[in-house]
Amino acid sequence: MKAMACFNYSGVCWRVGNISVGEFKMRIRSVSFLLITIAIIGLIWFLTSHQTKGNLIAQTRNGDLKSIKETIESSPQQVNSRNDAGDSPLLVAARAGRTDVIELLLAKNADAQATGSDGRTPLEIVMDAGQEDNALTLLPKSNPNHVGKDDLSLLHRAAKNGLSEVIGKLLDQGVSVDLPDGKGVTPLMLTAESGNVPAAKTLLDRKANIEAKDEEGMTALHHAAASGQPDLAALLIERHALVNSEDKIKATPLHYAAKTGHDDVINLLISKGADVNRHDGFGTTPLHRAANEGRLSSIDLLLSRKAELKATDNDGMPAMMLAGQNGYAEIVDYFLEKGMDVNLRDNFGTTTLHRAAYAGKTDIVKLLLQHHANVQAKDKEGETPAHKAAQRDFASVIELLAQAGADLNMKDNQGRTPLNIAEIGNLQKTVAYLKSKGGK
Repeated sequence: MKAMACFNYSGVCWRVGNISVGEFKMRIRSVSFLLITIAIIGLIWFLTSHQTKGNLIAQTRNGDLKSIKETIESSPQQVNSRNDAGDSPLLVAARAGRTDVIELLLAKNADAQATGSDGRTPLEIVMDAGQEDNALTLLPKSNPNHVGKDDLSLLHRAAKNGLSEVIGKLLDQGVSVDLPDGKGVTPLMLTAESGNVPAAKTLLDRKANIEAKDEEGMTALHHAAASGQPDLAALLIERHALVNSEDKIKATPLHYAAKTGHDDVINLLISKGADVNRHDGFGTTPLHRAANEGRLSSIDLLLSRKAELKATDNDGMPAMMLAGQNGYAEIVDYFLEKGMDVNLRDNFGTTTLHRAAYAGKTDIVKLLLQHHANVQAKDKEGETPAHKAAQRDFASVIELLAQAGADLNMKDNQGRTPLNIAEIGNLQKTVAYLKSKGGK
């Protein structure tokens, strides 16, 4: 029921309208909440203003040019002050990418060589962020020969981040175009990895050595191939890079492209004269590299470009064996469909089934057995696939072999059965299984 409410204050009854007492109390609470909210907002504003006023680091972070100028004029020593994290105003401006603040602080003699909490200078920070305009602003105040804590020179950093104009400026200041880092990597190699064609062109136009090698013997073309950069690889080849250049283990760029599965680069290299059947120092071909990494589409491409299906490495292993021991069933099946002999042996007398059994690859074992792999085949040590599985405690593999008719009591050249081998290794799972099957 509504009644004329009266609010008593200082002995006076103040009429507030024809509302209920409950409604009146709710209105009082609403007004109180509003007043409290206003007070909190005011307090936050006051504290923020008080904290920022005269604090150059905070002003830099906020990009307040007027306040920055006023603070430097009244307290010039703050231009190179540090916050709790160890960053100066210029470092803070660099992290925020504030061009106008960077220019102002440099004009007020901020230290451009100061390193921050992560060990980087302002120039390194903006270069890593790809901010070429800010890098060009900071460069005249920086040491062009500076090398960062990550062992990257400014030229390497510019190359890595594709800052072509910065590259030109650094070269103008006398930095060597082929400057190697601690691992022999040149700026051109970094552009090859990142695929930045304009930056690579700048370096090449300034006479970068296209055949320079890092400590692994890799050229820029090796790096482009490994990173899957077809446009950069095409540029290097156009500038007469050697497509069959060899690294320290005699691997060519095609080996690297096959390993990483970059089919567009594979096609390019072969079309420009790369040897599809070149053996590296271990005897592996690009086909081996692709098979070892499970690159089915690259395998198919290489074979379509005349790769030798049955080529073997220095151990007599064809590519299919590598795929088998690594568990790539789809690739093993592909090779078998292409006509590979399921019982082909390497120089040690081992078959793909031996290697799959030793690696515990049950899917491969099943596939090979379906293609009538010889479960009794012995290698030069007299070991069967069951012996190999027993060495690694792969009882599940031995079970598959037994189901396919393997004799689990065959002896190797030392007279040992799979059970003997399992017992020597204290491989209880395999011991229990073999004993349950009459193992001796």
